[in-house]
Amino acid sequence: MEKISSERELRKKYIIYIRSLLTTIIVLLGLYNYADIMVNRAYVIFFIFFVIAINFVFIYLPEEMYEGINLHYVIFLLDIIIISLGAYWMGDMDFKFFMMMFLTVFICALSKSVKLSFIIAIVVNILYLYLIYSFADENFDITQNINILLNLPFIFIISLHGSYLAEKANEDYLEKEKLKKSNILLSKDIKNLNEEVESIINFTARVYDSFKEGIIIMDTQGIIRVFNRECETIFNIHRNKVINFSLSDLNFLQGVKEALTNLRLKKIISLNKEITIKIDNIEKTLEINTAFIRDNSQDVIGYLGTLKTSLNKIKRSV
Repeated sequence: MEKISSERELRKKYIIYIRSLLTTIIVLLGLYNYADIMVNRAYVIFFIFFVIAINFVFIYLPEEMYEGINLHYVIFLLDIIIISLGAYWMGDMDFKFFMMMFLTVFICALSKSVKLSFIIAIVVNILYLYLIYSFADENFDITQNINILLNLPFIFIISLHGSYLAEKANEDYLEKEKLKKSNILLSKDIKNLNEEVESIINFTARVYDSFKEGIIIMDTQGIIRVFNRECETIFNIHRNKVINFSLSDLNFLQGVKEALTNLRLKKIISLNKEITIKIDNIEKTLEINTAFIRDNSQDVIGYLGTLKTSLNKIKRSV
């Protein structure tokens, strides 16, 4: 949890740091173009105040919102718009600068490293100046075109933004892939475990069916969990109509129901107790034994009933 909180805090600080640099550049451009702004483009003042004010919004946003990169995407797009407007109103916005903006974003996406952001910015700025000189006439003097130079810091901001966003997006992707592989391995383990559990359950069921006695196992909630083959023979009913049903709903069990109820509610154990039941007009005398099923802590986790049929006491009702 502390690691997640620390990551959010670092992301928030980095974004605020980048936006502080961008705001500083915008303010400096505003001061440089102050006379022109006051005379012809007073609306730029509102733009500058908006850039400053939006910083406080991101400063006071809770750290939870900086988890992942969704908010950073929004901020990145917002700052691209701010940079474009700033270069258009106070710098020298032309097609070459647009090309450099998108070239910077493209290289940052490929690099996926904040450490390379300054190198990327320097390379792109050199290429930008080269294009400026290539398309300019022989008498071009960049010192007389300060607005072009004022565009250069914007490339650094885009490079910082883009590199950080690409790096974190790549980290999130790798983390998701790692979790995906872990889930696949875990799913395989669970599948193997389920197969082992199913094999044990099937083996246990076959063991119960091999007994010549009827075996009924009930859990602490009064639900029948085991009803073996001999019980099917005794009561002439398929186990599917018994297993996972409440004992209270199985009236055909007759005396067996009473013995298991006494065991569960009254803690009365039956030992070689004879009971008489009637199944399909045939009376059968059964010998029933009940016992508690306990775990390693000797806590009761179920109830066991075993049944024997006294063949010499079976008679058909008239």
